[in-house]
Amino acid sequence: MNETLASSDVTVVIPTYNGADEILDSLASAAQARVARIIVVDNASTDGTAHLAATSEFACDVVRLAHNSGFGAACNEGAKRANTPLLLFLNQDARILEGLDHAVSALQENPHAGIAGAAMYSSQGGFRPSVYRFPTLPSVALKRLSLAGGHFRSGDMDSPAYEVDYVEASFLLVRSSVWRHLGGMDERYFMYGEERDFCYRARALGHKTLYVSRARYVHDGGYVASRAPLVAQGQWRFLSDHSSGARGMTLRGVFYSKLAVLRLMSTLRQMLAPNSTTAASAASRARETLHLVKETH
Repeated sequence: MNETLASSDVTVVIPTYNGADEILDSLASAAQARVARIIVVDNASTDGTAHLAATSEFACDVVRLAHNSGFGAACNEGAKRANTPLLLFLNQDARILEGLDHAVSALQENPHAGIAGAAMYSSQGGFRPSVYRFPTLPSVALKRLSLAGGHFRSGDMDSPAYEVDYVEASFLLVRSSVWRHLGGMDERYFMYGEERDFCYRARALGHKTLYVSRARYVHDGGYVASRAPLVAQGQWRFLSDHSSGARGMTLRGVFYSKLAVLRLMSTLRQMLAPNSTTAASAASRARETLHLVKETH
């Protein structure tokens, strides 16, 4: 490739949902990185996130969606409006610390790489893993159907850049050409797992994913127990989508059964809540979940 890339060739896409307490810090970090453009895609927030972004001191375009379409769908909406060679999908609660240029340079120097991730830190300065292996049925079974993928333990985490399976969606630098080649993110992944599927499909088409240690960002978010059904849905959808034949059919059956059980457990916990409105809503979801359980057995 002959193109010369820099941070000024990056459009930052920030999907938001009720992120009024976080969005300004995220916008500030993107502005300081001197990117070409910032696009905020708001998933019908009810806390004024979109208005706060639109009226902030930071130049950004705000796209207001009519309903919460999910993380991947919001990323796609933002990417459709970008016209730069590179896209950076950034969580609303993530902040670029330094080294975006290093991630850009890594893609520049590795023409077969289409995706780059960065080193993730907590707001207290602690290092957090941001690279993972693709899950397999044996690896999931050995973890007793754990909802967390295995972190990479091999490789020199301090090396400038090296190939990995997939990286966190909270900081996902992508060539626009690769995003188009893949048709964007799979919007069936409402939240959790879209980056795993995206990087897997990219690799299948010859686009590598890199981990760039000198690009650094802050992100305190992570797994929340109440979102277990969404995490399970993402993991088992990946396994069923990317397994063929009888194994794929078996995994799809396990996926829907496990999802139904997790939804039921989450709903039952809410039914025990003292708030009558919450309990009534949970009771309705419980009936829907029981119907799903019956359909999958």
